[in-house]
Amino acid sequence: MLNWVLVFVFLVQLLHQSAADETSVFAVQNGAIVGQPAVLNCNFGNESSKIFWQKGPELLLFDNQITAALYMDRLQVVDGEDWESNFKLDPVSHLDAGSYTCKNILGLNKTVNLYVNKIPSVEVEIIQTTVKEGETVDVGSCSALKSKPASTIWFEEVEAPGGESHQVESLNLTETTNDSLLISSVRTLSLQFSKQMNGNKYACVIKHPDVEVPIRKLLIDAINVQYAPSIRMKRGVAELENGKEVVREENDSLQVTCRAQGNPMPKVTWTYLAKNPDANETVTGKLPLNFVAGKQNGEGEVTLRSSQLRTSGLNNGTFVCTAEGDIFPSISASFDLYVYDAPTTTVAPTTTSVPEDITEDTTVVVGEAVTPEKSYKAGGMSPVIIAILVAAICFVCIIVVIGVVRYFMTHKGEYYTNELKTTNSDPDIEDDDMDDHGGMTEAELLGSRKTEHFV
Repeated sequence: MLNWVLVFVFLVQLLHQSAADETSVFAVQNGAIVGQPAVLNCNFGNESSKIFWQKGPELLLFDNQITAALYMDRLQVVDGEDWESNFKLDPVSHLDAGSYTCKNILGLNKTVNLYVNKIPSVEVEIIQTTVKEGETVDVGSCSALKSKPASTIWFEEVEAPGGESHQVESLNLTETTNDSLLISSVRTLSLQFSKQMNGNKYACVIKHPDVEVPIRKLLIDAINVQYAPSIRMKRGVAELENGKEVVREENDSLQVTCRAQGNPMPKVTWTYLAKNPDANETVTGKLPLNFVAGKQNGEGEVTLRSSQLRTSGLNNGTFVCTAEGDIFPSISASFDLYVYDAPTTTVAPTTTSVPEDITEDTTVVVGEAVTPEKSYKAGGMSPVIIAILVAAICFVCIIVVIGVVRYFMTHKGEYYTNELKTTNSDPDIEDDDMDDHGGMTEAELLGSRKTEHFV
C-alpha cells in the first residue's frame, strides 16, 4: 500500500513541476569504477523539502526511502542535512552508468551523470613454446576482457633479475569486441625467431586509464628455439679448419677436440677413413687401436687422442667428426693425418737447450691446397733446398757441355805433312829413292802446311 502512495505522490509532483513558473536545473558529474562504491549527492540549499531520486522512469528513492526492488541489496541511504539527499551504490555495476535526477516538491531538480569505468580482467594463453630458427610463429596471446574504456596491450622481453625489460613489437595487431558498452581486447605475440632468442622470457602488459601502474603478466617463461648443429675442431687452443692436413712424426702424440652446438644437442662421433691403395678406394672403419675418443661433455665436445702415432699406413688417413640429430640433417668436419718415419740418426746438439727440429703451422683457410707446411731449424736441411741445389748443379753441367762441344765444332787447327815434293824434271824417281834425303833441307823435308777443323 505504501508503494502505491509513493507513486501517487510522485505523479502529483510531476504535475506540480510542469506547472511551476520557476524551475532550477543543476548538472553534476561523478565517476566510479566497477566493483567499487559510488556516492551520489543532491541538495537544494536551505530549501527543506522531501526529495526523491529517479533513473529514467524508474523511481529509486523517495524521502530517503528505497522504492526500487532491484536496488535493495546495493543502494544505501547516506545521512545528511534536511535539505539534501545522499545515497551510495556498493558495488557499482557498469549498468549503473547514466543520468540520475533528484527533485523536490517545490519543482527544483538536479541531474547527476554517473560515469562507470571498468578495469579489465587479464588472461594469458600459451599457444606454443617450441619453435624453429627462422620461423614466424604465434606463441601466445594476452586478453583485456570487459574493459571500459578500452585498454592498451603490448609485450615485453623480460630480462634477468636486476635487468631492464624492453618492449618487443608483435607482428599482430590488437583485436577488439564490444559487449554491453564494455570492450574486450586481445593481442597475439607473433615473432620471427633466431637462435639468439633461445630461452627468452616474454610478458604481456596492459594499461588502463584508471590504473596508475600497468598490469603485467608472464606469458612465456622460456622460449625453446631449435636450430641446426654446427661443428668446430680445435688442436690444442688453435682452430683446425675442415679439410686441414696434419703432419706428425712417428711416436708423436695428437689431440683434436670436436665441438658441436645445436638445439637439441646433437650426438658427436669420430670415425676413420683409411685409404686402400690396392683397390683405390676409401674404407670406413673404427678408429685405429692407438686412438681413443672420449665421452661427450655438456658443451657438446668429444676429444680424439693418441699418445703414440704409427706409420706404415696404420694411422695415415682421414678422421671425420659427425654431429647427428633427430630434427636437422647431420653435418661433419674432417682432417687428414700423415705420419712420417722418425729419423734414424740424431744430430748432436751444439747448445744446452733442446732444439726443436720441426714446427708445424696448423692454420689453413678452407679452400686452399692442403700441403704439409714445415720449417726446419738447426739439425737438418729442407728437401726443397736440396732439390733446388741439385737442379742448379745439373743446369751448370749442361751449360758447360754445350760450351765445350761448340768450341770443338768452331775451332781450326794447323799441322805439317811429311810428303816430298816431286818435279816435272825428275819424273823417273822411284819410290825407294824417296827415302834417301840426300842432303835436303828441313823445310824441304817438312813439305807444305795444312789447316783443318778438329771435328
